[in-house]
Amino acid sequence: MAQNMDATEVWNQTYQLLLDQPLDLTLREVACLNDIKVTNIFGTMLVLTVSSESTRSVVEKKLHSALTQTFSQVMGQAMTYVVQIDPQVLEQNAQTVNVPVPQPVPQNIAQVREPAPPVAAPRIVEPEIVPPNAALDVPQNTRDEVTHLNKSARFDNFVPGDSNQFAKSIAFATAERPGFEYNPLFIYGGSGLGKTHLLNAIGNQALLINPRLKVRYTNSEEFTNELVIALGNNASSRRAEMVEFNRRYRGVDILLVDDVQFIAGRDTTVEAFFNTFNELYEQGKQIVLASDVPPKNLKGLPDRLISRFSQGLPVSIDPPSHELRVAILRMKAKAQHIDIPMEVLNLIAEKVTDNVRVLEGALTRISAMASLSNQIITKNLAEQTLKDFANSTVEITPTNIITFVAKYYKLTFEDIVGSSRTKNVAQARQVAMYLSRELTSMSLVDIGSTFGGRDHSTVMHACRKISAEMQENPETYTAVTELTTQLKQGNGF
Repeated sequence: MAQNMDATEVWNQTYQLLLDQPLDLTLREVACLNDIKVTNIFGTMLVLTVSSESTRSVVEKKLHSALTQTFSQVMGQAMTYVVQIDPQVLEQNAQTVNVPVPQPVPQNIAQVREPAPPVAAPRIVEPEIVPPNAALDVPQNTRDEVTHLNKSARFDNFVPGDSNQFAKSIAFATAERPGFEYNPLFIYGGSGLGKTHLLNAIGNQALLINPRLKVRYTNSEEFTNELVIALGNNASSRRAEMVEFNRRYRGVDILLVDDVQFIAGRDTTVEAFFNTFNELYEQGKQIVLASDVPPKNLKGLPDRLISRFSQGLPVSIDPPSHELRVAILRMKAKAQHIDIPMEVLNLIAEKVTDNVRVLEGALTRISAMASLSNQIITKNLAEQTLKDFANSTVEITPTNIITFVAKYYKLTFEDIVGSSRTKNVAQARQVAMYLSRELTSMSLVDIGSTFGGRDHSTVMHACRKISAEMQENPETYTAVTELTTQLKQGNGF
């Protein structure tokens, strides 16, 4: 019976079946396939172990469908999986810059019949140190090491309006009296509307009032990854790892969980989250959740969990009104010392209606054009700059962005997410990171993970650098403008 197979046997059968399929894989993807180990099975979830963040990204995206289907075939039931980095590799990384990478494999996948073990190779670390005079008005180190809060996200720099005033008021009241009136608090709304800002503002305000509080901000991906690492250790240390995991998430006064919709479909994660939720709730601790959709529209979560999400207070953040969009632009312009007339602010607010990040991107674009052409900002200049700028009906993903950027700079997808530090590759990579920040709802941490496991500070530096270059370098401005337009229209080059 499939249920009696051990993890190694499951992978051996899965690997052989994958080789017999007509998979259209690049050399890098084949190498990633050879880097996989199945290290644990928990019910319908498999724990896969790989040697690097870049490999994990490929396994979770490009190989996801084939792996899920084949694992289900081997096990005789629907299976899911999560991916962890080899704990030994993580330990080595803490002591040295060397990390294992997949061994090169033959070009023809059909010739590969035995998994090639990873070999050690030095990792080239990019010296991307953020300069003290960086262009953006974001502190260099915004994520607290203990709480994981973004220290720059506060209530005093969250611009209120009719579409978010209720959510802000409830969030502020929650920060003042955690665990009382609104528990759990469930904030929902579309991407780029300020949910993450409010979650972090709650934590920061609560600590300002009572510094003794224990606060933890996380998102569903981070929660899952930490759980997998705790479960994936050997039996002798697993108990201690789970005790530490539970202490981290159940020993807090306020737990803030972002993107909770992505917990769906991961049975072990759902169970761990359910138990964490219950224990905190029974202790009267504050829980705040954020999602793209209201609780009743969450898919793939058990009714018992959705019921608990709904028993507190669900509150929505709607797309900002015209007046709020103007107010946000005015605040952003003031922070960046941009002299901009009201008629231009109104024009931008008319062009961009549903996403604050895109709104701010339009302002950056106009400011850059004025700087490059040595002109003052006028309505005519803004109209010319934004003539192709409109709300997008196309879903923009990091994969789209990397693909478009690679094609624009005549590089490959692997070049962008790889370790090369050559000037043209580094520039393209930074542009792709900037666009990922501007055009998606991903956090700095998530973007860094997508780009080969880079640190969030590297992403922050890339965003600052490209934003500054747009003000001074016509080539950078043109690249960002053309790529943004193509991505919004969903057209290739």
